[in-house]
Amino acid sequence: MRGLLFLLALLFWTPAEGLEPLSSEEQAAFLLSVHEFLECSDCHSPDQPDRIPKIQVPILCGDCHPDPYSDYIRSVHWKKGNPQAICIDCHGTHNITPVQNPNSKAYRSLVCGTCHMGPKENFDAGPHKAGMEKIGALACSSCHSNHNVQPPTIALMEDQCAACHATNTPAFAMGQRVKSRFTALRDTLFLAEAEIAHATTLGLNTRRAESSLQNAHAGLAQTRLIWHILNEDAVHTTAKQAAQSANSARALVAELLNDQRLRRIGLTIAWAVILINVVLLYLKHRRLESEED
Repeated sequence: MRGLLFLLALLFWTPAEGLEPLSSEEQAAFLLSVHEFLECSDCHSPDQPDRIPKIQVPILCGDCHPDPYSDYIRSVHWKKGNPQAICIDCHGTHNITPVQNPNSKAYRSLVCGTCHMGPKENFDAGPHKAGMEKIGALACSSCHSNHNVQPPTIALMEDQCAACHATNTPAFAMGQRVKSRFTALRDTLFLAEAEIAHATTLGLNTRRAESSLQNAHAGLAQTRLIWHILNEDAVHTTAKQAAQSANSARALVAELLNDQRLRRIGLTIAWAVILINVVLLYLKHRRLESEED
């Protein structure tokens, strides 16, 4: 009976006035979606019948889903009204199905890999993939949340690790060692940035140091990607390379400052010699005048 009703609904379904009709495939997907009870006009206004502006989609979805919307507008995806990813990017449009459904676009949050290919590739190569598949856990969202995604700070990730791994386990201990590497690397980057900024205010040419610093930041980004594999040796290797680039930047700045100091010393000596010669010439001139008298 349900199948018959679906066929009848599909046969007599018509779009709201002013809307372009959906394809037969989209119509079928919509009537099987979680929104099949909605009218087209519930989402599409008369003045914008076919295309809803990107910035309005989260607000529209928030009318029925206030809690996810409240989380979303605090996330990195909203970017203070300049949305990078919106509801339909993760959940689909007319074909939205429950996220527990393996056919859902957002099933187990694997859709994140559509935009974040590097983290997804590294995640797939690590032990978390198989473990989470075995228990049906969310993939990316288990560590990064779903709607309220925040920048992955060390403190935030440490709390997520502790949610699954007891603090007395080897996995958590490994995480603490990696945390130390990240902290040391960030401290080195901070020092390099501060020293370059200081040298710049002195009018020194810091181009080479800035290039090394860029390499260090690229190394940090690579280390963050590698961490998704959960391979401590790989993290150590990339973090060490990034730290070497940061220390190279610091060494270049130190060289610039030392050269400037030596130039100042040389200039001071030169002026001292000139002053001494001026004094000697003056004294000689006075002596010659005295002899003439």
